[in-house]
Amino acid sequence: MSDLQGISIQDFVQHIWGFNSALLQSCSYTASRVLEKDYARCVSGPGRSKAFCDLVEDAHNQVSRHVKLPRHHNLKLVPIIGSTPIYSDYDSQDSDSYQRSASSYQRPDAIVIGEGVQHYDSNGRPLFKNIALCVAFKKDGALSEEHQEEDRILSDQRSSEPMVNLGTKRKSDGRTTGQNKRAKVMTQRSDESQATEKELTWDEWQLVGHAMRSLSDVGNRRFVTGIFVKDFSMTLWYFDRISAIKSEELCFLREPSLFALVVAALFSCDAEHLGYEPLLQHADCADWPFSSVKDSVLTFPFYSTSDSQEIKTPVDFNVVDNALYIQHGVVGRGTVVLPVRLSPGAQCKDVKANRNYVAKFSWPLSSRDEEDKVIWQIRKSVGQKWQRYVPDLKLSMTINDANKVVFLPREYLKGLNSPPSELRVLRILVSPRYEHLRDARSLAEFQKVFVHLVRVHRVVYVKAGVLHRDLSTGNLMFNRDKRDNAYGILNDWDLCEEADTNPKADTAPFRQRAGTLPFMAMDLLCENPPVHRYRHDLESFFWILIWAVFHFELNGKERPSNDLVNSWMTGSWHSMLSAKRTFFWEEEVAHYLLEEMTPALRPLLGIWIAPLLKMFMKYRSACSAHNARQFKKIMDAARLNEVNEVVRWDREYCDDSSDDEDDNRMEGKNVEGKAVGDDDIAGDGLDGKIENEVTSRTDTEGSGKTESEDNGKVDDGHDDLPDEEPWNEETANDTVTFEKFMIAIGQSPELPLD
Repeated sequence: MSDLQGISIQDFVQHIWGFNSALLQSCSYTASRVLEKDYARCVSGPGRSKAFCDLVEDAHNQVSRHVKLPRHHNLKLVPIIGSTPIYSDYDSQDSDSYQRSASSYQRPDAIVIGEGVQHYDSNGRPLFKNIALCVAFKKDGALSEEHQEEDRILSDQRSSEPMVNLGTKRKSDGRTTGQNKRAKVMTQRSDESQATEKELTWDEWQLVGHAMRSLSDVGNRRFVTGIFVKDFSMTLWYFDRISAIKSEELCFLREPSLFALVVAALFSCDAEHLGYEPLLQHADCADWPFSSVKDSVLTFPFYSTSDSQEIKTPVDFNVVDNALYIQHGVVGRGTVVLPVRLSPGAQCKDVKANRNYVAKFSWPLSSRDEEDKVIWQIRKSVGQKWQRYVPDLKLSMTINDANKVVFLPREYLKGLNSPPSELRVLRILVSPRYEHLRDARSLAEFQKVFVHLVRVHRVVYVKAGVLHRDLSTGNLMFNRDKRDNAYGILNDWDLCEEADTNPKADTAPFRQRAGTLPFMAMDLLCENPPVHRYRHDLESFFWILIWAVFHFELNGKERPSNDLVNSWMTGSWHSMLSAKRTFFWEEEVAHYLLEEMTPALRPLLGIWIAPLLKMFMKYRSACSAHNARQFKKIMDAARLNEVNEVVRWDREYCDDSSDDEDDNRMEGKNVEGKAVGDDDIAGDGLDGKIENEVTSRTDTEGSGKTESEDNGKVDDGHDDLPDEEPWNEETANDTVTFEKFMIAIGQSPELPLD
């Protein structure tokens, strides 16, 4: 979260909602005294959403009588009565359903929706697919101090205020709350983690939650906006995959002209300025046109092909069903996968009209390697034999600052003097539609595909010098040849990096981690993760296999995630790490594994799971021993420094003693001035306390030696370990290698590269 220069209300409505304030220059608006008092009576309690919506409707009606406002979708603001906690389960059965965990949250207090469009489902949950914008209120409580003056304002006689010069900065009246405040910009601090902001209140986080659900429900939103109402003021919010921006405050009772401007702009929004993906268009839709992507048309104004051709002729694809995958969240890649086919009459190089394809939308960091170019380079590097195991990417399109085919409103916002820490681009890739690992028809087919994937992962690492870094059940896929034989496809290379078998130590204060939580290697589950290595990806294969035996029933069927694996993806980094460590050492886990395995994959327990578990237990033991040696080394150095400091203090004390004590000052000490014997010999005072502490530590270790005689070494239970032993970080001293992994699953460790 960065605190950047704020945007004004005028800039927000102009550049985000696309409204021209000049339309209102000949208009006037008089706020209803009755409606204001109605709102004041329930500003901190029940009924406020209805009262606020009445104020908005009155303002809209007054403005509409004077000005013909643009009206695209007959929008209206609807209060939600009884904003109580409900549950969202997203009813997902895909392998990434862990990202859609059931969680309690508040309903929106009010929503903007198309007239006549349903906004509840049969269980009383909001239908975010139909909601254009959400409004959240500060919940019950006393009025904020800065708003207690509103009672006085409501008691004053007020006259109409003509709305003129709305395009200029509002003038100060000495009372306006929020004036000159700066907008808050939430930015992501790692590639996949969500933005965190301690300054946000719980109520504001509810608005963030509503934005997440709007972005994640259908998969057709490029950005969303929202309104937060705090007592008698409101702020306008903008959320995209780069960051979230909060405007300055508007006190809608003190500044009726700006309030009317916001209302006019809100109800004049078209689809693009409400944040709906402009590359997706419904040719004819009798229902609310944004509740589904099915039957829409995806238009590529330009695109690139695998032979580096830039095609300027537009091409259309039909979206044949709802999204296959939507990554939930606000800031991040926001991946959406749509099933598509070439539109009738359209032509595109290497794309066949009778084939099924997918279009992958994502917002990767602009600083990352371009996924489309990486895939095409991998295919060239691995050779013809291995190309079939890498996605056959047909075309791609990237929208960035240099190519503003479709804009993001943030590009036009004034006052954002510096960009967020991580800029993102929109990238769309089209490739054949593959099957997931769970779609294997038999155990033998599952094993065959899994082995293909481990092998091609190694080939890409060796021949192309690329490490995947984000292995998950979602990107382990397969295709079928003309004889209906399955072969693996290792998909999704947007987080890959160039392999470095001898990476330098990373001393940066922050390192971006990559991976999908339940399949992430244990070493990476910490605040400051180490360099991502090949063995970490091998460990991800192991966790994927564990996930599979718990959940996959094959033929596309999958069980909901169970409690054990849920603990691998919730809580702190330490708790997730502890949960995975438990899997290796707790006896109960073995019984749980036997009980919870799906019948289809149960045979893998003896032939794959047990040997791999043994290999990774040796790996963990090797790591523990290495860490123990490192800890011992650090402690030895620290204790030696401590002893030397005691000696220095003791010598200084002795040097400061009077001549009368010269004959006795060495009594009870050895030749180096260190205390020996019991407390009576050591003496009293600061010198005695220090000496007693050294004596106590030395004696309790039972070595029979002083610290100086033991060179400051600590008996930590690892004296049998060599003080120095070579450590290979890349393979954890040869405990985790491709060869050992393949042998563990009964496969040849040989890797033919031709």
